[in-house]
Amino acid sequence: MKVTPNMLMNVPPLPEFRELTWDDRNIYRDWCRHFGVDASELTFTNLFAWRRSEPVMISRLDMLLVVLRLDREKRPSLCVPIGEGDLSAVTEQMLSLLQTISSEDSPVLRRVPEFYASAIAELGYPVEEDRDNFDYVYRVDDLAELPGRKYDGKRNHVRKCLESSPCEYEEINRNNLDDCFSLATEWCNVRQCDIHPPLASEFRAIRETFERFEELGLLGGAIRVHGEIQAFAIGEAINEGTAVVHFEKANPAIDGLYQVINQWFCQNALRGLTWVNREQDLGIAGLRQAKMSYHPDHFVKKYKVCPKSD
Repeated sequence: MKVTPNMLMNVPPLPEFRELTWDDRNIYRDWCRHFGVDASELTFTNLFAWRRSEPVMISRLDMLLVVLRLDREKRPSLCVPIGEGDLSAVTEQMLSLLQTISSEDSPVLRRVPEFYASAIAELGYPVEEDRDNFDYVYRVDDLAELPGRKYDGKRNHVRKCLESSPCEYEEINRNNLDDCFSLATEWCNVRQCDIHPPLASEFRAIRETFERFEELGLLGGAIRVHGEIQAFAIGEAINEGTAVVHFEKANPAIDGLYQVINQWFCQNALRGLTWVNREQDLGIAGLRQAKMSYHPDHFVKKYKVCPKSD
């Protein structure tokens, strides 16, 4: 792809922003791939699917595309420039913008990818690791094969599940999307998503993903037990060697089913890829323990950027 400023001409210049739309998907994806963006929350699928609960706006400064995301309380949760240009100027403008729209005493750029954090640190901006938002990246072959003693526990869970339940794997396509969404709906009902805003937001994002599944070019795998979909995983390739897993659900009453869908999705949908990004743990202790138990190869690190001290 030849990158030109003209690609961003339908994006307003800073300090103006507009909402990210479906029509932005191809240019946005090409832009991110050209500049080597590998953070899970900066994929178009992630931004678009979650936009109803976490609004996403875009702006530009020369060859820099600026992505601003607000959390459920409308606080800035992500503010990142992607591309090439005057990083000092764009950083000052972003921090100034956050000062006007945020209720915090001091503006902070959050979930900043390492490529940007490293460059901005050299310009004198305070940068600190945002460990809760590190993406966990694994070797696809490790999760597909579960080799060695360190995966003994995972293999045991898989074996017990397959001994007790007649699991059958199938690719997600238009013929079984409704069945997969039924599982997501049941999962949400059991956990009373309607009274838990974070779960309700996730359910809306899953629904958006299923509605646009083919158009987004997603990868999906599901497991049937006694003819019923009891687990599914949805991801996508974000570059030639890496996939990201956006959602993974399984019937918790079937012991070991989460381990099975994890392994079989890697064996089938991710075959030929080297890395799988399984997103962050958000500082949740149980989730961190679960992700660490699969022995990540490395992390996609995120950072917080603060204003320069006087």
